[in-house]
Amino acid sequence: MAISNVKVVNTASKYIVKSKGIGSETDQVLVNANDLTGGTNKSLVSLIECYYIIESIGSIEGKLTISAAVDAEYDEQAEAAGTQVRKDLVLTGNGKYGLRPSQLKFGNDKIFKLTTDSNVRNYLLVTEFRRESNGWCCNK
Repeated sequence: MAISNVKVVNTASKYIVKSKGIGSETDQVLVNANDLTGGTNKSLVSLIECYYIIESIGSIEGKLTISAAVDAEYDEQAEAAGTQVRKDLVLTGNGKYGLRPSQLKFGNDKIFKLTTDSNVRNYLLVTEFRRESNGWCCNK
């Protein structure tokens, strides 16, 4: 089963998505700024807040990783050049990320992907992304 994303809010300033899935998923797209209403090839978003429930299999805690990447072409070029800086946010158990002094935002990127390890039975995320002004065009 691949990730299931349901748009909750899609406005000029923010995007909220409810995501469900299972373990052993790799590089599932959580959000792609190009695909949002009014998005362009220069659009960027930041993860502001995420509520999560991650159910594990057995006694080993399952791990869900959210990765930020500018775009696939950039990642491949940077990786080949040895300059790839991968930004990962690792979540386990139940909780909330964001809107705290040490967690003001995660990433400022075009694509956010999700990977789960084999110890995850299933998960539920409700994630808020803020649209960054860099390249974003909106009517005011």
